[in-house]
Parts: sequence; structure tokens; C-alpha cells
Amino acid sequence: MSIVQMPIKSDIGPQAYDITIDGVPYHFKFSYNQRASRWKLSVFDSNRNPILQNIVLLTDVDFMLGFRHLPIPQGVFMVIDALNQEHNPTEYDWGDRNYFLYNEVV
Repeated sequence: MSIVQMPIKSDIGPQAYDITIDGVPYHFKFSYNQRASRWKLSVFDSNRNPILQNIVLLTDVDFMLGFRHLPIPQGVFMVIDALNQEHNPTEYDWGDRNYFLYNEVV
């Protein structure tokens, strides 16, 4: 089992990454909703077909739990607060205080 840190960074606007997880290529898009003060994640297959869109990223929550029936990685995705205070990521916290992790299935 290994833990993968996603490369999301603060302060550079919407971000997109091609990432292979559990041997399968995916396209991840991260965006900050200023009005809601929340980061959101959309997941696409390698051909950019949407699998999940606009999932709110909250700290210490397996936010993919209800979507295990979809063709997404079956491990645990989670946002953690390095200070262990359940602080949800703000526009400027990625890489300093909050981290987006994936814990692979064994």
C-alpha cells in the first residue's frame, strides 16, 4: 500500500493534472469556487470524458465513498490538515497546510 500526494498548489488558479492511479490514467481538475469558498474536484478518464464533476474537497472526509460504483480508483482520497485541526483548504492553503492524498488499495 502506498500513499500518493496529488500535486495541487495554491495561488495558481484552476489546475489540471494527468495522473496514473492504480495503473489507470485519469485527468483531474481542481478549481476554487470563490463564492462558496471551497475547492472542487472533477475526475475524467484519459479521453477527458467526465466521471465525477465538482466534488467539494473537505478535510478528513473520504469524499469518493459514495461513488465506488463509478470507474474511479477504489482507494481512499482525502484532504488532510497538517496541523490536525480539520481546517478545510482555503484558496491559499495547498502545500503549506492542506494536502490532497490518495491511499492505494492493497
